[in-house]
Amino acid sequence: MNEKQVIPPSQNSLQFLENSLQCIVQNQGAVEPVYRFLAAHQNELNVELLNELPTLVSVLLSYNVGNEESVVGLLCIFGSLLLQFPLGTPEINIELAITIYKQALQVITREDMPMKWATVMTNLAIAYFYRIRGDRAQNLEDAIDTYGEALQVMTREAMPVEWSAAMMSLANAYFYRIRGERTQNLEDAIDAYKQSLQVRTREAMPFDWATVMMNLANPYFYRKGDRAQNLEDAIDVCKQALQVMTREAMPVYWAITMNNLALAYLKRIRGDRAQNLEEAIEA
Repeated sequence: MNEKQVIPPSQNSLQFLENSLQCIVQNQGAVEPVYRFLAAHQNELNVELLNELPTLVSVLLSYNVGNEESVVGLLCIFGSLLLQFPLGTPEINIELAITIYKQALQVITREDMPMKWATVMTNLAIAYFYRIRGDRAQNLEDAIDTYGEALQVMTREAMPVEWSAAMMSLANAYFYRIRGERTQNLEDAIDAYKQSLQVRTREAMPFDWATVMMNLANPYFYRKGDRAQNLEDAIDVCKQALQVMTREAMPVYWAITMNNLALAYLKRIRGDRAQNLEEAIEA
């Protein structure tokens, strides 16, 4: 039986990947210089690179025997930058990030490097959440499942800050979940947001706390049960968030929260109807 022929990657793709990682190293974590580099080479972020990426990673690792962990770490940074890169084709950028994380997980295993493994898993879950290709419902399931695996290692005791961030992201995935029972998905979202708030307190992490509070208003708004109380809860968490999430400090999030507050006042059952409408208009 003939062995499957391995097609070597193009030198252009390999050179681009090496230069990207070198740019990350040279700029020591600064985002803007790397984005300027990617902007100048955004045509390289294409389907050809995506198809060649597993082979490219193998080649890079073969060049860096004994230093595989560092190479994979740089690749993961590259993947995270691609997820937020505003240029190029978002669909391809996300697929590149997913492929990078999957390749990294062949080196960074749960058994040998549990904490790093959990971090890569949460990054993979984020990529699944934003994934454009494939079925949206399945992408959200993949995100939820991947968060679930990561949180078996990324516990509140071991990695409290990372755990709270993952819990908030998991809550977002439950809120947007398509499969399953909508009522239960909303309850799971509320529960995960509240767990995140155990670490993301207003005193310790005010902006992160306000972001969770802003998001918590969403499942309260759509929650089944006592509709009047749920709307009061939505209004309350929006008002609390706005104590920190000011127009000056966080203008975009402030605007989103004000809009959510307006919607809650518009639908409010308790209180004076005329006053509720005035509050909605003001917000």
